[in-house]
Amino acid sequence: MGRIAYIILYTFSLLPLGILNAFFSMGVWMLRVPFGYRKAVIQDNLTKCFPEKSEPELKAIELGFYRFLGRMAAEFVKNLSISSEKAKDFIEVKNPEVLEEAFRKNDIVFLMVGHYGNWEILGSVISLHIEARFHALYKPLRSKSSQWFIDQERLRHGTKVIPFKTAYRDLQKLKGKHLIEFISDQSPLRNNAVWKTFFGRETPVFKGTEKIAARIGAPVLYGRVEVGPLGKYSLEYVPVLEEANTTDWPLTGKTVELLEENIRRAPQYWLWSHRRWKYGPNA
Repeated sequence: MGRIAYIILYTFSLLPLGILNAFFSMGVWMLRVPFGYRKAVIQDNLTKCFPEKSEPELKAIELGFYRFLGRMAAEFVKNLSISSEKAKDFIEVKNPEVLEEAFRKNDIVFLMVGHYGNWEILGSVISLHIEARFHALYKPLRSKSSQWFIDQERLRHGTKVIPFKTAYRDLQKLKGKHLIEFISDQSPLRNNAVWKTFFGRETPVFKGTEKIAARIGAPVLYGRVEVGPLGKYSLEYVPVLEEANTTDWPLTGKTVELLEENIRRAPQYWLWSHRRWKYGPNA
C-alpha cells in the first residue's frame, strides 16, 4: 500500500508547489468542515494552553493550524521529487557558527526540535546545510509500508535514521562528526518519562536524550524555527546551556521552555491535533 501511495504522490509532486498547496488546502478543508478532523482535540488543547485568549483568538489559531496542515502536505509531497539543490532553499540557517562551536566540544551534537513548522522538511534537508553527517532519532511506525513511505521523503537528501531503542549503542559506533536530531515533544511511555511544565500543564517528556547526552558529553542545541512564505523556513541554533544530568533533567526542562517560547510567537504552526496530554494530571 505504501508503494502505491508513493507512486501516486510522486506523480503529483511534479506539479508546481503553489498548485500542490491549493490542492491539499482543499483536502484539509474537506477534513475540517464535513468531518471535523480532530476538532475536539485541537479545541481542547488550545483552550487549556491559552486560557487568557478570547474565543475569536482561539478560533483564528485553529483555522491557521488547519491551513498550515495543507501547506505541510504540499511541501512534503513536493520533496518526493525535488532536487537536493532546490530542496536546500526550503531552509535558511541563520547562525551556522553556533553548530560549528558545538562541534569543537564533541563530535556528536544533539539538535532538539518540536512538531513546529514543517518538521519533516527540516529533518529531510538539514543535511544539505552541514558538513557533518545528520541522523534523526525516531520511533519506527507499526506499519512497515507506512514507514517505507515516510522514509522515501525523509532520507532522500542524505539524512540517516537511528531507532531510539538502540540509540546509545548505535551512537557509540559512529566515527567523525554527527548531528543527531530528536523531536522532543512526542509522548513517551510512562517508564521513559520525566514530568515538566509545558503551557502551565504537567507534561510527560522523553528523558532518554538527556540520559545519552550526559553519558557521552554531547552538547545540546534547540532548533528554533520560523515559518516564512510557502516553501520557506528559517532555523536558528540555540545552545541549551544547562549541563546534562539525570537528577532533575535540566536540559530536558530547558528544551521544553524553548519550544513553548517558539510556539507562543506564532502558535498556529504547532501540531495542535496531537494528543500531547493523553495521560497524567492534565489528560
